[in-house]
Amino acid sequence: MEAFNKKSVAVIAKNAEWSFLYARDVLHAPFPEGEYAISRNSCYSFAYALNVLKAPFQLGEDAIATSACYSFYYATEVLEGRFRLGEKLIAKSPTYYKIYKNLFPKPIFFTY
Repeated sequence: MEAFNKKSVAVIAKNAEWSFLYARDVLHAPFPEGEYAISRNSCYSFAYALNVLKAPFQLGEDAIATSACYSFYYATEVLEGRFRLGEKLIAKSPTYYKIYKNLFPKPIFFTY
């Protein structure tokens, strides 16, 4: 049974923050109807992957890759491995770059 009526769910699904919070706090499960809105926001894409899916969120990876911070934490907290899509921005951040290259020291790494 839905926690809210269909009209309310449709409104929630249009907003990244509301969709993430609805999935995390009300459904305690993925919210497919809101994933498009979530996928357009780096913060909520990362948070959705980490806290709701507890797995990669491929639909949100393009948004995550627009932030060095979220790219770094997506790689280390969600993927537990390299996040190639976000590496270009990670490479531009001295703090994240130093830690990231020590965690994932592949020879082909950071040839940007």
